[in-house]
Amino acid sequence: MRNRILFLLLPLLLLTGNLSANSINQILIETRNALQKMGTPYYKITHGSQLTVNNPALGKAPFTAYRFILSGTPLKDLPLKEESPEIKQRLGVPEVADIILIPVESEVFRLDKALGLSEPESRKGLEQLFYNQYGFQWRKLDSNLKRYTLYAGKNRNFYCFAAGNLSFLLRLQDALEFKNGFSPVEYLTEALAVNDLFNTTAATALHQLPIYGNEALPYLKRELDSTPDEEDLISHYFQVIAKIGTPEAFALMNHYATDDQEPEILTALFDTIIAAKLVKPDLIPCYRLMLRKQHGIGFASAAMDQCKRVPELKTALRQIVEQPRDYSKFRFALMALETWSKPSVIPKHKEAQEQVMMRLLRGGDLPGTVAFQNVEESEAARENRLRKEDEVRLKPVMDYLLNAPEYNLTILMAFDLSLLDDAAMPKASRKYAHRVHSAGRKILQEMMKNPVRRQEIEHYVRTLITHTQNKRELELFQDLARELQISVPARTIY
Repeated sequence: MRNRILFLLLPLLLLTGNLSANSINQILIETRNALQKMGTPYYKITHGSQLTVNNPALGKAPFTAYRFILSGTPLKDLPLKEESPEIKQRLGVPEVADIILIPVESEVFRLDKALGLSEPESRKGLEQLFYNQYGFQWRKLDSNLKRYTLYAGKNRNFYCFAAGNLSFLLRLQDALEFKNGFSPVEYLTEALAVNDLFNTTAATALHQLPIYGNEALPYLKRELDSTPDEEDLISHYFQVIAKIGTPEAFALMNHYATDDQEPEILTALFDTIIAAKLVKPDLIPCYRLMLRKQHGIGFASAAMDQCKRVPELKTALRQIVEQPRDYSKFRFALMALETWSKPSVIPKHKEAQEQVMMRLLRGGDLPGTVAFQNVEESEAARENRLRKEDEVRLKPVMDYLLNAPEYNLTILMAFDLSLLDDAAMPKASRKYAHRVHSAGRKILQEMMKNPVRRQEIEHYVRTLITHTQNKRELELFQDLARELQISVPARTIY
């Protein structure tokens, strides 16, 4: 990016030791000419001056410095995919940077004195047109982005102090090769918490911080250890760690993967791993904990499988079946265990489940369909006739499910049908939902005629009632237990 942009202050690098001999007008002319040749539309110098600094705190005698105020729409500093007119209008043409350069050849300026005056900017000062920092008086920039006032460092020509958004200052420091100035890693880590226009500063940090690799890890750990309850911000930290992607970065992620860890940290950690699709043997401790906490068990299971930890994975899935936090987790774990060696049976059972639902559809059940009725036939007679027709249509599918040797999969399919919430079929009639529920429960009732199947069904129903954390699911399974005449423990979720 540095070579493509040809940073806007690059001409100053060409004005070496004879800078002080040039008038400020000549500097501006040469700089503007260079900018025009580069064709950059993003910034322009709106103010340039030669300063005589007479501050005893910075030197025993007056010394010369140069100030530049830059304005423009800083689209290059924004994480935008499109530079739309609406965005340009909203941004306006703000002042984006205030830069002070002190020639290295100055025998009066004392850098150590200036750095000793770097106390935090006062709120009162920021409300005025100018404020003081490092012993200099700075303009209050008209910008929607968070402003930093920092010592950028020293090159062979200048000491540089600058105020502006962090992205700009990073490119200033890099393009003019300023050394020993502010620490990019420290400021970028802190910038992850900044909330400004389009979250520009935080987006800059998310993009730039991974470049520094392991150097950033101690700073990220420091912030994680002091920010236990801000989940969005914690996610930013883990996103950067994931992008760094070194063994040390993964070790830091594992450091936070403990059973007694703050829930917000674990949620951010697990969600980051899933979003970044991190499948690494280095992260097996995280996958183990994801399975124990039943968070993202689909991804964690796939990762453990790819990392050749199948026996350990099967043990974790059995634990989920015995203590499921909700039906979906129970269903995933049991299905995975049942179909490990015969994955081809899943589509067959799923198709049978779908066939049950399709064959129970009648005219008028869905919007736009018409229910034809013989006016000479009573409602009761019609319902009795249609019920018999349903049974005929369902028999082949029901026979398959009841006779399939993978009876645990049949139990799951029957649970699905029995518990199908009205919310899952918002456009269907309530009568249709009732028929689906009845079909699922009929499968379970038929299976319970076999003592072994009955024992399994009773065990699963009791397990789900005991452990589910979902109030609606608890009520559905309690209703199912009553209909199947299964004695279950009393339980309420408030």
